[in-house]
Amino acid sequence: MNLGSISILLAFVAILASAACYLALSLLPPPASRKPPGGPDEPPGLLALARFAFAVSLIMLVGASAQLMIQILKHDFSNAYVVEYTSRDLPLRYLISAFWAGQEGTFLLWAVLLGAIAMVAARTSREMEPPMMLFASLVEVCLISLMLARSPFAPTLGEVPPDGQGLNPLLENPWMAFHPPVLFLGFAASAIPFAYAMAALWRNDYSTWARKVTPWAALSFALLGAGISLGAYWAYTVLGWGGFWGWDPVENSSLVPWIFTAASLHALLVVRTKGTWQPTALLLCISSFLLVMYSTFLTRSGILSNFSVHSFSNMGISSHLVVWLAFFTVISLAGLLLRLGRIPRTREGQRALKATAASQESLLHWALVVLSLLGALIIAGTSAPIISGGLAALGHKVPALGRWLPSSASNVGTPYYARSTTPMAVLVAVLMALAPIFSWRDTRAKQVVRRVRGPIAAAVVSAVVAAVLGVRHPAMLMLIAFAVMALVANGAVLVRSPLRVHRLGSYLTHVGVALLLVGAVSSTMYGTTTKLVLPINKPVAAQGYAITYRGMRPAPPGGRPTMEIYFTNGHGGSFTATPVVFTSRQGQTVTEPYVRKFPLHDLYISPSGPPEATDANRVVLTQGKDQDVAGYTLRFVKFAAGSMSGNSIRVGVQVAVRHNGQVETLVPALTVESSGTRTSEAATTKDGRLQLQIAGISAEEHAVMLSVAGSAVSPSSSTEAAAIELGTKPLINAVWLGTLLVVLGGLLTIYRRGKELRQWEDAQLTAAVPERAPSAVA
Repeated sequence: MNLGSISILLAFVAILASAACYLALSLLPPPASRKPPGGPDEPPGLLALARFAFAVSLIMLVGASAQLMIQILKHDFSNAYVVEYTSRDLPLRYLISAFWAGQEGTFLLWAVLLGAIAMVAARTSREMEPPMMLFASLVEVCLISLMLARSPFAPTLGEVPPDGQGLNPLLENPWMAFHPPVLFLGFAASAIPFAYAMAALWRNDYSTWARKVTPWAALSFALLGAGISLGAYWAYTVLGWGGFWGWDPVENSSLVPWIFTAASLHALLVVRTKGTWQPTALLLCISSFLLVMYSTFLTRSGILSNFSVHSFSNMGISSHLVVWLAFFTVISLAGLLLRLGRIPRTREGQRALKATAASQESLLHWALVVLSLLGALIIAGTSAPIISGGLAALGHKVPALGRWLPSSASNVGTPYYARSTTPMAVLVAVLMALAPIFSWRDTRAKQVVRRVRGPIAAAVVSAVVAAVLGVRHPAMLMLIAFAVMALVANGAVLVRSPLRVHRLGSYLTHVGVALLLVGAVSSTMYGTTTKLVLPINKPVAAQGYAITYRGMRPAPPGGRPTMEIYFTNGHGGSFTATPVVFTSRQGQTVTEPYVRKFPLHDLYISPSGPPEATDANRVVLTQGKDQDVAGYTLRFVKFAAGSMSGNSIRVGVQVAVRHNGQVETLVPALTVESSGTRTSEAATTKDGRLQLQIAGISAEEHAVMLSVAGSAVSPSSSTEAAAIELGTKPLINAVWLGTLLVVLGGLLTIYRRGKELRQWEDAQLTAAVPERAPSAVA
């Protein structure tokens, strides 16, 4: 057993000891008050021992992390983890990032971050420390036990190789240094609200937990939001997916806890302000953490390895994850059910008041409903392979039900998420727009009218502008209109109180979400994408540019080979795009897009693969998009009705051809025999100068490749050509600005609620110290 494995084992023993001490303390009657450590009343010996054991566990984890980093930097290939994720030619920055490239390393990172955060929380939790740290310690026990089952220090089997397999080329990016650590900080922070909620249930004391937990919930919200934002920007600018979100299970695994954390912050606001909604706030704080655990199970058990491009394969810990998920779920539900009848619905001495429709509390009620439903719809889609797989297994065991149940596990696609989340997004925008308009008490009609006029006017104008620009879908028009209404309504509050922005984190967050919604709708629904084949040194016209592929640039020292593509427009502007494309040492084709930023849109140039020798007179048409060829404008309209005859199938492609103001329709066709023989039927324009033949069809991408011939085009020759996707992303910058404001709003909330908590605790301590009687004067 090596030093790293010993450190993890000692960390496990120490955290078990800490949890046992905190359990013993939690079973004792709670003290009436507890002064901070170092005061005149020193903590009891058991509390000191619990803290010491927890600190030892963290020190051992930090030591194990240092040992793993040393092995990575020294290329110690006797460690299987080092072999799998590093190589001798990796630059230093990627060697460091390799620490969290694999499943074992991320568990170690998660455990270290949780230990550090929990120690800070312990110093500020005062009388709630024993039960709160008991449940935080249990989460740490879970993470360390997973490393005992799958150690980052497992030895290499057989002969030690001279070099490692290297890091996945997609992970060799500077964002790898920031995205995973920030996201796992958010996962670690989510355990603290859970621990506080369970501590309140354990003690059956709900007088202070909401005040104490709010800064930690805000921290989890801000960190998860930052991690999601970094991942989205990484996917957009580096991975070449053509967008920033793909509804992959790994993406959803951080999005759903973030949504439920946002809901918990709204519930905690009502608890602190009105004294109501205690059960709801407890449930949401617990649910946020349980969803982190469930998402960990989904993405790390291997159960989604056939349905996610990010999911880890089964590495022998799926049963451990199931056990821990079941454990935390059972103790949480048991605590809630046992205490439900004793949880106060109002503050002591206050009468329950029903919220009126025109009040902040009523809006917050609907916000919780909408956010919870949104999260549930997303997690249901993410869990579709499990649900459908379970139903399929039931159908196989009970044949009578088989005809009504799926035959195998299946996933849901982007259309499901679009249909299910769009109505929820509209409702979120509506509620954010109304939030600054209504007060905690019943708001008078005159106040509503005065506050709502400007936002409604902005919503109407934005809807009209969107319609003029081509937005026709009613749901998209509503989403844009209400998002702009929310932007104006919340922005007005910030403008009216520029010196109190630190107290307006929620309004800043609402502005960020509104910008995010507008940018997401614009960039994903109303951008354009054109597939192009660019023969070397031959300009191709598309989207207002003359585009010339000039060949490949060799990789500079420490860099990667790039295409050189020259863009010019009719206004004298020009630039050179340098998207990355190469074949990795593992034989994987790696591409990185080139993004040209403009104030109101991005131009997105993504290689489809390495340049190839191809027919210079071939063109790729995307359905509904125009492309100029030899003075003719071609548009792929639709696939013509196919037909089957004997052992062959025939399909045609309807292409609109515009030339000299005249439009005609050509229908080239392709017949495929059962033997694989293909026969292409050409179609020729009326002037006889242009002939089209089908060279390839992609029904999934609604695209067709045509060979063009005739006197209007130059003779064909084999030449190097680059295949790219050229896209526009309108208002994509609103997405990045929105995410930045959301995170900033979360940070301001941490500052404000943390300051309020300190002031409240100081006031409580001051009130607990009796006034000293004046001394007698002789």
